Amino acid sequence: MGIHELVISGGEPFVRSDIFDFLSFCKKSKVETTVLTSGVLLDRKKIKTLKKTGVNVRMSLEGVSKEAHDYVRGKGALETFIKVMSIIREEKLENISVHFTLNKVNLPEVLALPYFLNKLGIKDVVLSTIKPTGNARLHPELLIEPESMPFVNKRLCTISKDRSIVFSHYKEENWKGFSCPAAFAKCGITSDGRITPCVFLGAEFLGSSIREHPFQYIWQNDKILNVLRNLSSNKNCLSCQLLLHLHGGCRARALYFYNDLNAIDPYCCQMKKPH
Repeated sequence: MGIHELVISGGEPFVRSDIFDFLSFCKKSKVETTVLTSGVLLDRKKIKTLKKTGVNVRMSLEGVSKEAHDYVRGKGALETFIKVMSIIREEKLENISVHFTLNKVNLPEVLALPYFLNKLGIKDVVLSTIKPTGNARLHPELLIEPESMPFVNKRLCTISKDRSIVFSHYKEENWKGFSCPAAFAKCGITSDGRITPCVFLGAEFLGSSIREHPFQYIWQNDKILNVLRNLSSNKNCLSCQLLLHLHGGCRARALYFYNDLNAIDPYCCQMKKPH
């Protein structure tokens, strides 16, 4: 089917006793595989085994202080993160990166991020902004107001000037028309085998199960996927000169703020304002 990238996340993937067998299989299948982990269950033995699998490892970081990181990950989580990164350096695990999710609590710390990462020897960072889904819905104090996005972008531009670290961002643009990559260039599979256009959409967007139908059949025929593929857009996006470039932004945010998949993504609109 031309699939070239697989991301394994959770929850926490390393609660599975068979995770290393699974990762080894993925690597042998020649699909670029990344396992996203908090690191709390990693020790030296597991890190050595990870190195043998050859998959990419991405560690979740929620802040450069205990207050910010532990607020999301639990008491003592930052201390564990630093300890695990130290072992990773000692074991020379090369294919390692960090996933830093911006939220309202860690936003004041963003300018300190390059210094923190350099101290730990981290050179590759993926940046994203918290989305209003999952536990974030239960903790609205973590959500960033749309009108703050120009300020957020300015902070990101500032830290991106540090050439000792490679900063990259998740893209929310489709390659054509209106909508994000959900159901066009990506999809999610839940732990019980259900397909979803995007892991950031809620339970009402769960489709068929790969335990009942072949994945290729679901990708081509599932009604939930086709809902995302047949969005009609809105007058604001249709009149936007940047529509062909930005494609309307994230559908999960549109759904959260306006209860409408066809609505604007307020983050997208705010980012186009001068700052």
